[in-house]
Amino acid sequence: MITLGIDPGIERIGVGFVESKNGKIKLLSHELIKTPSTLTTAQRLALLYEKLTHILNNHKADNVAVEELFFARNTTTAITVAHARGVIMLALQNAGLPIYEYTPLQVKQSLLGYGRADKKQIQYMIKMMLGESAPKQDDVADAVAIAITHINMSRLNEKLKIFS
Repeated sequence: MITLGIDPGIERIGVGFVESKNGKIKLLSHELIKTPSTLTTAQRLALLYEKLTHILNNHKADNVAVEELFFARNTTTAITVAHARGVIMLALQNAGLPIYEYTPLQVKQSLLGYGRADKKQIQYMIKMMLGESAPKQDDVADAVAIAITHINMSRLNEKLKIFS
């Protein structure tokens, strides 16, 4: 199973393709989509859609895991990122991929068993799981973490089916 993980944003969007095969996890590819702040919001959203569509057309995925938004402070940023997330969801829907959504808390609990972990702890765990192939950029590491969360949740759901 190949899972595409996406960490939404407006300026930096993390993308990571992770394969789960025979109980092993392997990072296939990753990318950081950037949209320049010199563009208008509409231009940035169009560029994001174009770049993500290009990625989807050139890579195979069986499903997609996207981080849900959580903003406690800056509502202006939250609205702009929500616009970007909407464009991301549209591109994924148009590609016909099954979409799964996870909160930052679910990602942290899935990878570390602790919901208050920080970004450095997540990056450390990703590096422990993937070795030297682990991405170094925060947004890309987050995207990979989201993909691995979906893989972990899928494995758990399969195990739970045995008992039902």
